[in-house]
Amino acid sequence: MHSKKHRPLLAWLMILAMLCTMLPTAALATEGPSGGAAGTEATVTGATYSVTLDSAISGGTVRVDPASGTAGTVITVAATPDSGK
Repeated sequence: MHSKKHRPLLAWLMILAMLCTMLPTAALATEGPSGGAAGTEATVTGATYSVTLDSAISGGTVRVDPASGTAGTVITVAATPDSGK
């Protein structure tokens, strides 16, 4: 069926196929402008994060100032116990 002449070629093709399966997928990925994989870049600007307090808190009060902010905003959390506790 197969001649002896084609066996070395088939063997080399099989070796090449096995070597390709060992390559990491990152080696085959294209890079985006900032060095990451293409299509995976995201830039978030102006995102605002809110502080959420649990309404089941008892035995005092908790306040936050400000109640929301962007990255880098300092938020102060103050807890005041009920009197006598």
